[in-house]
Amino acid sequence: MLHQVLTHPQILAILAASGHGDTIAIVDSNYPAQSCRDRQVPLVNLNISHQLVPTPLIVQLVAQTIPIEQCIIPVPGLEVKSGVTRPVHVDITEAVIAIYPKVKIARISPEDFYALTTLPNLALMIVTGERSHYGSTALTVGYLPELQ
Repeated sequence: MLHQVLTHPQILAILAASGHGDTIAIVDSNYPAQSCRDRQVPLVNLNISHQLVPTPLIVQLVAQTIPIEQCIIPVPGLEVKSGVTRPVHVDITEAVIAIYPKVKIARISPEDFYALTTLPNLALMIVTGERSHYGSTALTVGYLPELQ
């Protein structure tokens, strides 16, 4: 019996097998998860119902389980130019920074995000019930500190 917050067996097994530099994509319910990933990459559907299991919650659970060195967020070009930040992006950022205050936050175009989820280092894609457009993120697995 697990005594930690994240208990999903498939997600835990994949996170345990992932290593430094691997990517975990956590995508919203509009994301084309079937076509924007290599078919060998495990897909976990948590989109039980709209808004159930939102992206920021999954980010928090994953960040409590493995080290994270970067959080990548897809942001449409007009929002980059205007400086507007979507509430879901604030929530995602706050969730990961609460656990890793020095984590690198990267904002990329939606097209680059699609390309990112097809790279060979994608270890897992989790589909959430998030309804916010662009309510997705990719977390780069960090490393464990060296033993002294």
